[in-house]
Amino acid sequence: AFSVNAAQRETHLNLRRLSSGERILNPQDDAGAMQVAMKLEGSRKRSEVALLGLQNARSYTEAQDNALMVVGQMFTRLSELATLATDSTKNASDRSAYDYEFQNLVKEIRRIDLQEFNDIRLFRGTTYKLFDVAANMKWSEAKAAVDTQDAADSLNYHYLATITSQSEQDEIARQIGDVGINAWLGGQDTAVEGEWRWTEGPEGKENGGQGRQFWTGTSGGSAVSGAYENWGAGEPNNAGGEDYLQISQAIQPDGTTGAWNDLRDTNTSGPTYQPRGYVRETEEGNLPIAYHEDGSTYGLSKISYTSGRSGDVLYLPNEVFSSMNVKTVADAVRAVELITGKNQQPETDEDRFSALAVVADLRAQVGANLSRLDSEIDHLTRKRDNLEAAYSRTADLDVSLESTRYQRNAVKLEFGAAMLAQANGLPQQTSVMNFI
Repeated sequence: AFSVNAAQRETHLNLRRLSSGERILNPQDDAGAMQVAMKLEGSRKRSEVALLGLQNARSYTEAQDNALMVVGQMFTRLSELATLATDSTKNASDRSAYDYEFQNLVKEIRRIDLQEFNDIRLFRGTTYKLFDVAANMKWSEAKAAVDTQDAADSLNYHYLATITSQSEQDEIARQIGDVGINAWLGGQDTAVEGEWRWTEGPEGKENGGQGRQFWTGTSGGSAVSGAYENWGAGEPNNAGGEDYLQISQAIQPDGTTGAWNDLRDTNTSGPTYQPRGYVRETEEGNLPIAYHEDGSTYGLSKISYTSGRSGDVLYLPNEVFSSMNVKTVADAVRAVELITGKNQQPETDEDRFSALAVVADLRAQVGANLSRLDSEIDHLTRKRDNLEAAYSRTADLDVSLESTRYQRNAVKLEFGAAMLAQANGLPQQTSVMNFI
């Protein structure tokens, strides 16, 4: 009876293992192997998730490359139109027709630079966003709000916008559009009256943390070292101790969109001047890509061709977009030079610059990113497969061996049960008499 019960238990265990395909059904089956198997399974699943992330990053990078390919084709078409416009047999009406297509292509090139992939910008550079809080707000409140956003975002650098060039002023207008409100900027003259400085962002860290000075005096003052300024008529006037900078997007005292004005740190300046929001500037960082099952990341190099900074190597200056046209032969020649580069000796850095070369360099950088991603995907795929094999060796059932054991235990159970039944059928007296 004991043998039959043991065979029955083993047969039941064999069936459970065969039906589940698992060698370890309970910790007591093999405590050490179960521990190893759990760790291997966790690593394998994390590797699979990381692999999915890498594949998504590859899709993102492929989208970048496809967009840049289209941009390159558009610049090529722009160069064709510019060359056509240099033909001396063309009249002003002909060039106007060329310029119509030319300007529409320029707009499309700039629009592509702001495209997104699942709410993430394809071309990460410097971005501007207007925050309309729908209520009057102080400069100090705007700064506190941006500082909070920056502290909560480890990937990007947020600060109240600083405007250091006409191209940056134009870029802000392009990105935030005609918004219809006044907004705070990151400038002030609180330290020394009349010394207007950019006190936020990278410029705010200059001069020992005092910030970069861009203006001295009131409306009759002057820009410092040729710095960019866009004061409205009669501004700054320091009327009532006005020490903070705002950009006018609503009712303009002088009718100029985007003009600057000085204000107090208050929320009661009236509808003509009072900001109800702020412009946030963001230096976008490299895109973090998880390449390991432990969550380790590396930065996928950011790429931008219109919204970077003028010091960036791969950056198209505003001149390429704001003033380029083919309305005259001279304009067309200049457009060809900006798109394809000058052809003269000896060459200067300006001569070597061309929009097509920038786009080609960007595609090369995208290609390098894709190569890195392909290597990481290949490595992680092999690692996942190795983990899968290791887990299988530890936890999966050897079906042929377990089937043999099942047949053996089934035979034991069958014969044991038969013998037990036969023994139970024998009369007890006969057994006793035979014993005597």
